[in-house]
Amino acid sequence: MYYSKRFLTLLLTVFIGLSAAANTLAQSQAILPGQTASSDTFPRKIVFHKTFNFLEVIDESDVLRKEIKQSAVLRGLARQYAGRVEKALSSCHDATCYASALKWQDQEITSVTKELNSLYTKHKRFRKALTTALQAESYHLKYKGEIDSTTIRKAWNDTALGLNHILDVYIGGTGARYPAIDSISFNTTDQQFVSSIQQGLEQSFRGQNQEELFYKLPVEAALGALQLNGRDETARYEPLQDGYNRKPYEASKRTDWSKYPYSMILVLGHGPEDPAVVLDEGGAHYCEVAAQMFKEGVAPFIVVSGGNAHPYKTPYNEAEEMKKYLVSELGIPDEAVFIEPHARHTTTNLRNISRMFYRFSIPDQKPVLTLTNPEHSKHTLTISDRCMRELGYLPFRDMKKVTDETNAFYPVPEALRVNPFEPLDP
Repeated sequence: MYYSKRFLTLLLTVFIGLSAAANTLAQSQAILPGQTASSDTFPRKIVFHKTFNFLEVIDESDVLRKEIKQSAVLRGLARQYAGRVEKALSSCHDATCYASALKWQDQEITSVTKELNSLYTKHKRFRKALTTALQAESYHLKYKGEIDSTTIRKAWNDTALGLNHILDVYIGGTGARYPAIDSISFNTTDQQFVSSIQQGLEQSFRGQNQEELFYKLPVEAALGALQLNGRDETARYEPLQDGYNRKPYEASKRTDWSKYPYSMILVLGHGPEDPAVVLDEGGAHYCEVAAQMFKEGVAPFIVVSGGNAHPYKTPYNEAEEMKKYLVSELGIPDEAVFIEPHARHTTTNLRNISRMFYRFSIPDQKPVLTLTNPEHSKHTLTISDRCMRELGYLPFRDMKKVTDETNAFYPVPEALRVNPFEPLDP
């Protein structure tokens, strides 16, 4: 792409500095135990890894970067994209206009797909490097079987559309799946805000142009939008095997799983709606029930699940608060309680627990026992359609009712697939 490094720097600087210009910006998040970001920093590498993992694979390969930079098609698309953003400077009068200019157009997404598949088919070095990189890729984006053109198409399309979703929500102010907890933090018609974006873009185009990877500018814009909105939830508590999970993670390596009917007792989230409430009454109650089950030998571990979700931009992490209650008030050993601190919905409660099994090398032959109120438990039994709609796959198998308050399911590796349409927990 032909634009300067100064362009990217200034664009992000504009995004970061807009909090002073827009009075409607939310207050900075409090620093939480295990959190990797503060009000002065943004964990870009972690967010990039968890949200745009397919592009990270390209970024980390000298062969892939070189081949992509040499592609005339991708260079042309990069120039076209940069030109569209530059043109917006003379015509945009609100943030939604800039969001539209920054988004990938359908024909551009299709052109990139065709060119990536062409490179994969015609260039042996590219094919070998991409296949090796994807098959060796880390825990978050799981590719099973052979890498082929369908794999590349799906990975790129999900990435591009997920990037567009971030720009829609966190610059354009539209399209949040759950607006009550995930929406934009500022007023998109604030003229001081819009003027600041315009000034930053104008200054950046005065710098010396240089060639860049075709996706760099839109990715930087998306990361900048998340940073502006204070949305670093996906990076908090990472790496997940440290912090609150260090002791149970180490204990899991020594566990004789054959002694227990279930691998874990999963306490599903009960997020409060009152910003003054640290731990919901329902969450506390089911921690007490889980503690009794643990003492009876139902499972060697309790896992509590729930992120910084309810109410909007709460400083309290539900999983963290439930673990504190279990350990400090109920006397459950620290090494017996895992936290899953990212889930914002029941779908991702289940998905993220499945992911933990494979991240932590826990055997998946034993079922997980879910624990929640009867209404929520009944809903969990019928959640397959919602999972397919929101995640695109089922993050579990063989879900069965045990009691009115408990169900059992088995983890599946498919849960490792990234979901870029939920950037706060992809």
